[in-house]
Amino acid sequence: MALIVREAVKHPFFDQVISTQSYEIPPTEKQPLERPLHNDDKMIIPGRYYDSDVVGGKTGYTDEAQHTLVTYAKKNGVELIAVVMHEPNMDHYADTAALLDYGFADYRNTCLFDPNGYTGYLAINQPYPDGGESVVTLKVSAEDSLYGFFPNSVNSQTVTLKPEAYPDLNAPIRKGQEVGTLNILYGDILLGSVKLTSAEDLEPIKASPAAAAKNISGPQDTPSGKPAALDTKDTSSGTGIPVLLYVFASIFTAILIIGFLLPKILIRKRKHKT
Repeated sequence: MALIVREAVKHPFFDQVISTQSYEIPPTEKQPLERPLHNDDKMIIPGRYYDSDVVGGKTGYTDEAQHTLVTYAKKNGVELIAVVMHEPNMDHYADTAALLDYGFADYRNTCLFDPNGYTGYLAINQPYPDGGESVVTLKVSAEDSLYGFFPNSVNSQTVTLKPEAYPDLNAPIRKGQEVGTLNILYGDILLGSVKLTSAEDLEPIKASPAAAAKNISGPQDTPSGKPAALDTKDTSSGTGIPVLLYVFASIFTAILIIGFLLPKILIRKRKHKT
């Protein structure tokens, strides 16, 4: 019943009909008298059950369903449909009023996700050309918002955002390409999803780390095919003197100093003893 009414209220004429308290059918060729019709919905008629938020509804009764009432109401931009069935007494009006009060007080239209400023990341398995795979991170963004009618306890601060990549998503990936969905959950309950697009380009992996390591070699060969000789010149000083020359010169200087000073030290020690 609620689904039928939800579709019916999309048409303004239906709202006009269910909110009309009484109507007189004008005379016709076969009926010379006016025929009055009265709406039995007590929620639109001033009295005990009148509710100014109620647009209208449909009453009913059968032996199996007993008293029934479908009600459409509006308040502060919020639209509600309440359905009460199998009511043995005349409490279907009071039950409807309680349902509407609860709905208007504890539920509201709210934005659970605003894409402005959102930046997310997807973990994507990228295969190596020579076998195996690696996990790479892809920066993503969203363009759509998520609005809905939810309890007051459900809001943008209490939901969880869970990005999820499309299956078998592989490079190359271009910026702006649709790559997955952002699931908005309240606990374990999925409230809705929005599309995710890539915020960057992602190129395929050219080689695995093992293959790249094999390409690392020692000293490069010269055009003659022989390994290039190591440069033994001290390039930091800019003089071009071989390093070995410095070594030999240092050793030779040390020997001269020791040979010159050592006899003098020994002579001084002998004089001091005498």
